[in-house]
Amino acid sequence: MNNYLITGGCGFIGSTLVEKLISNGSKVFVIDDLSTGKISNLPKSEKITFFEESVQNIGEFNIDKLDGIFHLAAQTSVPFSIDKFYESTSNNLLSSIRIFDFAVKNLIPIVYASSSAVYGNLKLGSEKIENYDIISPYAQDKLT
Repeated sequence: MNNYLITGGCGFIGSTLVEKLISNGSKVFVIDDLSTGKISNLPKSEKITFFEESVQNIGEFNIDKLDGIFHLAAQTSVPFSIDKFYESTSNNLLSSIRIFDFAVKNLIPIVYASSSAVYGNLKLGSEKIENYDIISPYAQDKLT
């Protein structure tokens, strides 16, 4: 049985991934502060261990050996990222740094979910991206 950690596992994409992994027999650890996700999105299963916490506290959890990490957690509201720039950017970047640091120290493969926001206002059908048209602090956080 494989063990996976999913940050932001109570959001739409995260909970869908949780469901797929447990249906394949994996055990899943979910870290989510429930700022946008809902615990009711998670399927009921003994294969899920849920931590209602900030991803920034990753080092404090008692988690079995992990076979992989899916880092989906982020403050995703573009208006919030503009209105509360420091809070939003601090949360997104520090969370990612801590997750990457944890993964490197423990030799755990990691999948990082970016966002279409990093592409800005590209024309449909663009085959080559020469410059990113960063239109929000959230997009900058995801690109960084």
